[in-house]
Amino acid sequence: MYSLLKEGFTYGPKKKSIFDEASVFLGTMDSMEVFEKLPIKNLVVLTDFVPEPFSEYMQDLEKHQIERLQKNKPMLNALIAFDDYAAKGLMKHHEGQNSPLEQLCVTSRHYNCSIAFCSQIYKNSGFSNPTVRNQINVWIISRVSLPELRKIAEDHCNYLTPKQFIAVYNKLMLKSKYNFIVINYQKPYTERITEQFNIPIELPGQEEVDAVII
Repeated sequence: MYSLLKEGFTYGPKKKSIFDEASVFLGTMDSMEVFEKLPIKNLVVLTDFVPEPFSEYMQDLEKHQIERLQKNKPMLNALIAFDDYAAKGLMKHHEGQNSPLEQLCVTSRHYNCSIAFCSQIYKNSGFSNPTVRNQINVWIISRVSLPELRKIAEDHCNYLTPKQFIAVYNKLMLKSKYNFIVINYQKPYTERITEQFNIPIELPGQEEVDAVII
C-alpha cells in the first residue's frame, strides 16, 4: 500500500498526493516510520482503532466538508486506509449501531472520503461482511496465494471464466514481480479488468486456460 500511495495516487512532476488528508491504520508498528513519510499534507498514522475518537473525526470531517461547500470551495480529498490491519474493533457493533467500518463504507462518499484496504486474505474479518465487500469499487490484486486467487476469480472474473481469470493473472505475474491486476467496477463491463490501472488485458489461449487447476 505504501508504494501505491507514494507513487500511484499522485500528480505533476513533483508527485503531489491527490489526497489532502489521510488516516492510516497499520497492523504493526514496524512500518510506521515509512508511512509517516507519505507526501500527504495532513497525515495521521495509527496502530490502534478506537471507535469513539474515530466517530468524532468522521463527524468533524462531515462538518468541515459542508462548510467548504457553503463557501463554494471544493471538498477535501480524504483517505482512510487499513494496511494489513487485523480489524479487532472495526467489525464490532458499537452502542447499538452497525460497526464503524460498516457505517464508514456506506457513508464515506458523502464526505468525499476514500477507503483503502490492504490484506493478504481476501475474505478476512472486514471483507467477509457483505455490506463492506459490496461497497468496494476497485480491487487491486497482486501476489496472492492460489486459494485466495480462486476465491477472487469466482467473485470477480466478470466477463471471463474463473479459469480464464487465473490464466490472465498467471501470465501477468510472470512479467514482473511488481505487476498487478485491477478490477474497476466503475468501468464498462468488458473493460473492468486491466493490467495495472489502464492496460487492456489479452484473452488467454485455450492451452493457457487448460493449464489452470481449479
